[in-house]
Amino acid sequence: MAKTQLTLSQKILSTFDLIPFRSQWVVAFSGGLDSTVLLFAAHQFMEQLKASSGVAPRLIACHVDHQLEKDHLSWVQHTKTICQQLNIPFQLCTVDVDEIADYGLEASARRARYAALGNLLDSDQDCVLTAHHLDDQAETLLYRMARGMGPQSYRGIRAQRRLAKGHLLRPFLNLSREQLREYANENNLDWIEDSSNRNLRFDRNYLRHEVLPRLHQRWPQFSQRAAASSDTLSEQLDFLDQIAADDLIARTRHSAYSGSHLCLSDTGQLHITRLKNLLRAWLQVHEIHQINGQQWTQLLDMVSDHAGSSNSCIELHSSSGNKKQFIVYDKKLFWQQCPDLKTIEAELSGLSSRMQRQEDVRAFAIPQVGVLEFADADEVSADIGDGSNQWCAIPTDCLVASHWRLATGLSGISVNGQTKSLKNLFQAARVPAWLRPVYPVLVHEDQVLMIPGIASADILTEQLSKPPEQSGECVKNQRFLRWSFA
Repeated sequence: MAKTQLTLSQKILSTFDLIPFRSQWVVAFSGGLDSTVLLFAAHQFMEQLKASSGVAPRLIACHVDHQLEKDHLSWVQHTKTICQQLNIPFQLCTVDVDEIADYGLEASARRARYAALGNLLDSDQDCVLTAHHLDDQAETLLYRMARGMGPQSYRGIRAQRRLAKGHLLRPFLNLSREQLREYANENNLDWIEDSSNRNLRFDRNYLRHEVLPRLHQRWPQFSQRAAASSDTLSEQLDFLDQIAADDLIARTRHSAYSGSHLCLSDTGQLHITRLKNLLRAWLQVHEIHQINGQQWTQLLDMVSDHAGSSNSCIELHSSSGNKKQFIVYDKKLFWQQCPDLKTIEAELSGLSSRMQRQEDVRAFAIPQVGVLEFADADEVSADIGDGSNQWCAIPTDCLVASHWRLATGLSGISVNGQTKSLKNLFQAARVPAWLRPVYPVLVHEDQVLMIPGIASADILTEQLSKPPEQSGECVKNQRFLRWSFA
């Protein structure tokens, strides 16, 4: 028996059957053709659900106003009017788009838009729907190829991904722009034609109006074939991702003295393609998703055997726009986000005040830097003697009478009757040079009492070694602490 052919309306509505999240649907509604079809079709689907089962997700429309076009307020009014006609709750999100270097205005606007949409998701059962379609997929692949972006970009537009507390879905990725236009005409929908979409100065508009029509004229199924190629490439990329994940597990290390890093001691045995795959995955962990050819050359030179023990450094932009430095030291690859020393000093001053008021502290974290942990003797008894734990004992009264500060500007500490420089102690502990200025140090007046996990001053060791009857509560009321970089 021949299979019944779905009508266009049925085909479009059936895309919503695949959405598993049934709490709240937020439709990203610009007012253009694609998003108007998405909103109207989602509304139709909800009405069918209510009629058949009496239960349906909450549907709202969100218009993100980027304030970039002179007639943006008319778009706001149009989208609001459409929602009133359909009796759909309307949410206006006005954003300020700050253009980020190396990202451009379009990418910066996209980041602001998704951040605003993500703020509307309250649970794992909430989702945002966008109207990206088959031709958008082909356009995106061509755009990324023209820009020479990395292999991960050939996945194309993903049908689903996490967004804030919920999910981002694109149910129309198997539908063409022409199908959406046909549906809109059949249902007499009213939409906005954005005049800027005809401006060929923008790369995507050039591809949409000049390149794709010619490709479709030559190969009518071009968009479908491009999407199929993207799916095949995605399978291969999934395989590479698994190899990279295994390599990351095998080579990622963490040291209290130097933080998280990638061990490079045996990377010379890897094929260059596998090494790049590993580095690409490690960079993505640190929100670096784009790196050009020149940067690749510099990074690969840094991690090669002949450069593995140097202090080579490269600066890259993260997806959030922050600059991060990647440094090779002691055959390890590190990252750092330049800390604000004044802010850290202020936080340490607050910690000192809490100690002096004898407030209980279990952990003190410095964002992007590390954490200082405090514990009582019974809490660390199982760890004492383990050289890897870096717990240091200190009498409670000494802790209360001293204060915390950064190691910057401090010269030495008295250990075993000798004054040892902090620089030499840091070198012996293999603390990288760029992390030494942000190492927290315990000080009494101008005297260094402790570099957590590295050295304790003679005055502390003497107090701790006294018999309990001579030192009163000092030994019994001692605390332990340790420092670990992020």
